[in-house]
Amino acid sequence: MRIKNGVRKFVMTAAAVGALCGTLFAGGYMQANDNVPSWERDIYAEKEDKTGFWVIGAGGAVNSLPLASSKFTLPLIYVAYEGVNKKALGIFDASWSFGLYDFMPEAEIALILPVKPIDFRLSVGAYYDIIIGGHAGVLVKAGAILNKTYSFDLMVIPIGTQPSVSYSESLSQQKIVENDGNHGLEFPVFGVLTSIRF
Repeated sequence: MRIKNGVRKFVMTAAAVGALCGTLFAGGYMQANDNVPSWERDIYAEKEDKTGFWVIGAGGAVNSLPLASSKFTLPLIYVAYEGVNKKALGIFDASWSFGLYDFMPEAEIALILPVKPIDFRLSVGAYYDIIIGGHAGVLVKAGAILNKTYSFDLMVIPIGTQPSVSYSESLSQQKIVENDGNHGLEFPVFGVLTSIRF
């Protein structure tokens, strides 16, 4: 019985020592081998030094809140190119972008606070509807970018010119309707935008 207990204790001790040595060996091998794959990608780090992004997004704009009181809801498609200047203002990055809201050319500048994995952004810009209504406006956006890839922005257009076409009547009648002065834009206009950057 004493021999059996001694053998059992020896086997358990040997197994524990073997497991410990195996763990230490594996850890040393992984530290020495630079080619060991990382199963968790750090997308933020991969894009941290990138200074140019194509941006594609979608959203909507309304001329008043709550939504039930809005005279029109305008779907938005957004395509732009954004350039980023790292640490342009101390801890802040700065960016500029040129693009289109639907068919309206726009330009923006932004101040970005990078706080991994989220960047907080405040931007101001201007756009001009050269195709349909001859309407120009100033826009302000505030939002966040997750992993320098997915962004969500709240948007407000505080001031702008009146279009020659009534957007609300044109949307409701599904045809171009001239602005008779009674169906113009009411400022501010509010919007939301979600986008992906690559």
